[in-house]
Amino acid sequence: MQKYFKQIIIILILVLIGTNIYLFFIYHKPNPKEICFKNNCFTFEIARTPRQKALGLMNRDLLDQTASMLFIYEDPKTMGIWMKNMKFPLDILWLNYEGEIVDFIKNAPPCQPNLVCPAYKPAESASYVLEINAGLIDKYSLELGNKAKFYLAN
Repeated sequence: MQKYFKQIIIILILVLIGTNIYLFFIYHKPNPKEICFKNNCFTFEIARTPRQKALGLMNRDLLDQTASMLFIYEDPKTMGIWMKNMKFPLDILWLNYEGEIVDFIKNAPPCQPNLVCPAYKPAESASYVLEINAGLIDKYSLELGNKAKFYLAN
């Protein structure tokens, strides 16, 4: 009887360990639509095609505080970002292939009607551009060299 009791205890322990391992991997998967700097994360929409990149966040009334738009460039370049048809200011971050911030613009204002809309360009080539609400670079103390954690699901 004691032998069976020990076997049952061992089986229960193994089941508990297996369940914990399973739950760990289920709940600790990186979110494929989340980009994080330190402990500050943003959900993101992807702008991958030329049309998506041209439209960006145009004509939207607002962007949730934890939301962003990620522009993806296959070949690193010094791409310009403009604020045409925007209704609110943004902070713009350029990231290299490794996800490090290589440049940023704080509080880029929307273009004014009937004026030439400036294009903001980074000081060096980047693979990604991340647009977030104005003021969040300062709020989260983001700076050059900070690395983003994210992955892109196919």
